[in-house]
Amino acid sequence: MSSSTKSCNQNAERFKAQGNEFHQKGQYQAAYRKYTDAIKEDPTNAIYYANRAASSLGLKERRNLILNTLKLGQGSELLLFVNAWTTALACLPSESQSTETDKKLRVQFTEGLRKAERASNTPVDQGQMMYGKMDEMPWNKAIALEQELVDAKEISSALVDLTNGLMRDPRAFNFDSTDWIDRYNKQVIFEAEVFKAWVHGGAKTVKQEALQRLKREGWDPVRNALATTVRAWLMCGFLAASTGRRLVAMEYYSRAIDVLDWGRQVWQNVSVEDRGVIFEKTFVRGAKRLRLSAMYECLASKMNDLPFTMEEVADLSRDLIAETEANLPNPDDQFDVGFLASFWMYPKGEALSILGWYHMQLGLAADNAEDANTEFAESAKYYIQAAESYPMDEESVLIFFKVALEAYWFQPEGKKLKDMLPLVMRIRMLLPKVMRFWEKSASSNIRDLQIQQALSFATDCEKAMKEGKISLDDVVKPKSIKRQDKWGKEVIYV
Repeated sequence: MSSSTKSCNQNAERFKAQGNEFHQKGQYQAAYRKYTDAIKEDPTNAIYYANRAASSLGLKERRNLILNTLKLGQGSELLLFVNAWTTALACLPSESQSTETDKKLRVQFTEGLRKAERASNTPVDQGQMMYGKMDEMPWNKAIALEQELVDAKEISSALVDLTNGLMRDPRAFNFDSTDWIDRYNKQVIFEAEVFKAWVHGGAKTVKQEALQRLKREGWDPVRNALATTVRAWLMCGFLAASTGRRLVAMEYYSRAIDVLDWGRQVWQNVSVEDRGVIFEKTFVRGAKRLRLSAMYECLASKMNDLPFTMEEVADLSRDLIAETEANLPNPDDQFDVGFLASFWMYPKGEALSILGWYHMQLGLAADNAEDANTEFAESAKYYIQAAESYPMDEESVLIFFKVALEAYWFQPEGKKLKDMLPLVMRIRMLLPKVMRFWEKSASSNIRDLQIQQALSFATDCEKAMKEGKISLDDVVKPKSIKRQDKWGKEVIYV
C-alpha cells in the first residue's frame, strides 16, 4: 500500500509497512496485529482501519470487519463497510505509479468492495434488527471496552489455569480425550498471538527483547508476553516428560527458570502488579521442582550421556530445601492448605526424597562396609524427613517410610528391630487414611507391593518374637534381601 499523503506518525507507518509485508505473504493474522498497532499509534488515520479490514477479509472474520468499519464514521454498518474499501482503494497510487504490490492490493480491495456492495443491497431481515441509540449497541459497547480489556492487569487464559494446576500437583492431569493435544496446541497458538509471546528463540532471546519491548510498550503487554512464554515452556516440559522425553522436558524447564531467575534479579524492585506473578518466589520454586523431578527421572531410569551428574542433582535438591526453609509463608497471608502443600511441603519433601535416593546409590556403590553404613543411614534419614514433610494422607508418605526401612536393611551393621518396627507401625497407622484417596493411582500397583513387603516383615518379626526366636534388640533383616547382603555381618533373617 502507498504511503499516506499526510504527515503520519513514524511508528504507525512502520507498523503499517510491516502489516503490508505480512498481508502480501498471506499472513493475515500477523498483518491484522500490525495494523492494530498502527491504529494505537494514530487512531485518526482511516487508512489503517481500511488496511485492517483487508486483513480481516483474508481471515474471513466478517464480524471483526464490521467492528473495524464502525471506527470510520457514522451511519449504517454496511454502508461503512463499503466506505472502508472505497477509502482503501482511494489511498492507492494511480495505475501508472503503482508497484506490483499496489496492483495486487487493488485487485483484492476491488473484490472486497464488490462483496460489501452486494451485502449492502441484500434486504435486511426485520426480525433481526435491533433498535436504539448507536452508542448503546453491543458492538459499540465492545469497541468502547476494547482497550480496557487489553490493558487489564489480570487476563485469564487457559494456559494460566493449566499451568497453575500443573504446579499445584502434576498428578491432577488426566487427558480425557484423544484430541486433547491438538486442541491444546490451537489454544496456545491463539494465546501466543494475542499476548505476543516469544515463539522463536530461547531464554537469551527473551531476555534481550523483553527489555527493548518494555521501553517501547510498557509493563502491561510485556508482562502478558513473558507470562505466556514461560507458562508455555512449562507445559511443553510437562508434556515432554509425560511421553518419556525427559531431556526435552528438562530443556524447557531450564529455559523457563533462566528467565525467571533473571527477571527476579533485574526487576527485583518492581511490584508484582507490574512484573507479574511468574516472578514470585513460589512460582519459581514450583518451576524448579518440576525441573528437579525431570532430572531425577533421567537418573533413576539410567539414561546415558546425561548433561548433568548425580552430584549436581543433589546440590539442586539442597538448594531447593534451603530456599524453601528461608522463605516460610507469612502467617498473615491467607493461603489455602493446597497452596501451602504445593509450594512449601511438596517441593521440600520431593527434594529430601531425592537426597535419600542419592545416598542410597552411594551406599549401593560403596566398596567398604563403613562407607556403606554411613550412606544408608543418611538415606534413611532423608527419606524419613521427606515423609514427615508431606501431608499424612499422601501416598508418598507410605513409600518414603518403606524405602527408609529398606535403607536400614541394606546397612552392613543392620538396625535393631526396636528401631525399625516404629516405621512399620507408622505405615500401618497411616494406611487407611491414604487409601481413602489413593487406593487407585498411577503408582498404586508398585506402592502396594512395597507396603506389603514392609507389613509382611513386621508380621514375621512379631511371630518370631512370640516364639522366642528374636528380641527387639536383635539386628533383623528379611530373607528376601539375603542375596544382596554382601558384607557378611551377623544378622538374623526372617
